Amino acid sequence: VNPINYLVNCAAYTYVDEAEREQARAFAVNVLGPSYLASLAEDMGFTLLHISTDYVFGGVLAQPLAETMPTGPVNYYGQTKLEGEQRVLAQSQSAYIIRTSWLYSAVGTNFLTKLLARASQGRAIRIVYDQIGSPTYVSDLAKAIWEMICKLSQAPSQYPPGIYHYANEGVASRYDFAWAIIKYAGIACQITPGLSRDFPGLAQRPAYSVLSKEKVQHTFGLSILHWQESLAHCIHDLNASR
Repeated sequence: VNPINYLVNCAAYTYVDEAEREQARAFAVNVLGPSYLASLAEDMGFTLLHISTDYVFGGVLAQPLAETMPTGPVNYYGQTKLEGEQRVLAQSQSAYIIRTSWLYSAVGTNFLTKLLARASQGRAIRIVYDQIGSPTYVSDLAKAIWEMICKLSQAPSQYPPGIYHYANEGVASRYDFAWAIIKYAGIACQITPGLSRDFPGLAQRPAYSVLSKEKVQHTFGLSILHWQESLAHCIHDLNASR
């Protein structure tokens, strides 16, 4: 009896700037790892759900990005995530790729926790306003994946494998997101806008990476919260845990 029915691959090398320097490591985690899992899924007969990213796109189209739109990553991290997707789909006909964007949570190292740590020091913070996307609460993504698995377990033939996009509803710049975090957290901190060129780094970021969720909503019937509503939940949970 197969002890595995579904496997969700959340592992990834996500340090975007460091990936430019540590290319071998990023390739091993983002390409080779998913490839091995996809091969194992075929051999053992389980379904692989692989988490990917909006960074597979180039960020030049200012319209919600559908699964069928051309990709074109602008950094090595995005290149490895795209190749990881391609290898998974080539090796497992039953695999699901779930692209998401701007993940944050109340724990771990992410945009929200790093911003709150800096804001608590009382210093003014500059945040880019020319990078546009959809902040996504990790808890919402986890619930969506669980709902997908529950539906797959009941009627797998109704839900075609392949690529799906999931992110919270709504659109924001990094500056908008930072301003909302400070507002909901009730911290007195000045947030000022800046351009991407004012923040030198090894890796370029996509300017626009809003994902279209129409496919996953239509196929799986998912209800998706607006990012501001989810952010309020996240901050509430964070305060409750202190």
